Amino acid sequence: MDLYASAYARVAKPAVRDLKRKQEAPLYRNLEVSLENCYHGGTLDVTITRRVMLVDGTSTTPQKVVPITIERDCLPGTKIFLEGEGDQYSDGTSSDLILVIRDLGHPHFRRKNVDLIYKATISLAEVLTGTTLYIQQLDGRQLEVPINEIVTPGFKQRVTNEGMPSTSNSGTYGDLIIEFEV
Repeated sequence: MDLYASAYARVAKPAVRDLKRKQEAPLYRNLEVSLENCYHGGTLDVTITRRVMLVDGTSTTPQKVVPITIERDCLPGTKIFLEGEGDQYSDGTSSDLILVIRDLGHPHFRRKNVDLIYKATISLAEVLTGTTLYIQQLDGRQLEVPINEIVTPGFKQRVTNEGMPSTSNSGTYGDLIIEFEV
C-alpha cells in the first residue's frame, strides 16, 4: 500500500458528510453581555431559537436553553462557536451557530478595548474649588478620585489599572478614563 497515495486520496476526496457540513453556512447571532459579566466571567443561560425544517416542507422553531461560558476578559466581537446548534435542515443536518459578543449598554460606563470610560458632570463651583468623585466600580468597590486640577469641558483624567481585565496580560487591567462635562 502506498502511504503517500492513501493520504493524498483522503485529502483529495473528503467524506461526503464533511463536504456537506462545510457547505452549510453558519448562523450568526449577537449575544449582548453586560460589562459586569465580561469583568467577572462566568456562565450565562442563553435561550437559542432555531428553525427546524420538517420532511413535509413545514418548519418549527423550538427553543433550547444552553449554558454559555463567558471568559473574564472577553471583548466585543469575540465569537463563541456552537457546533450543530444552528438551523436544522430536512435531511437532519444542522448548521453551526456562532454567537458574537456585544456589550450590553451600561448606565455609567462604556468601554474602549480594556479601558472603561466614565462621563462625570461637575458644577462650576466644583471646578473652581476641587471635588472628589465617588465611582462604583464593576467589582463593587467604591473608587475615590480627587479632582484637584482645573477642569475644562472635554478634560480627561486617567486612573490606571481600574478598567477591564486585560486580554493579553493576565492579572492586569486597562484604565478608567473620566471624561468631564462642566
